[in-house]
Amino acid sequence: MTGTSTRNHQVAVGADDLLVNGGFAFKNGKATGAATGRVVHSRAWRGAPGGGCRAAASDWSWNR
Repeated sequence: MTGTSTRNHQVAVGADDLLVNGGFAFKNGKATGAATGRVVHSRAWRGAPGGGCRAAASDWSWNR
């Protein structure tokens, strides 16, 4: 069974091993539980102080 937009946690068929940042996220078809990646938020994310939408990428403080 393959993943869809309604079953977005379904693992792709044939994915036995998955390396993320040099560590195994999946090994032998099973999740390892290793925290190998990080969450990447879009410009619309509002979870941090000063977060939220900006008109352009140049409006973010780290671009100055």
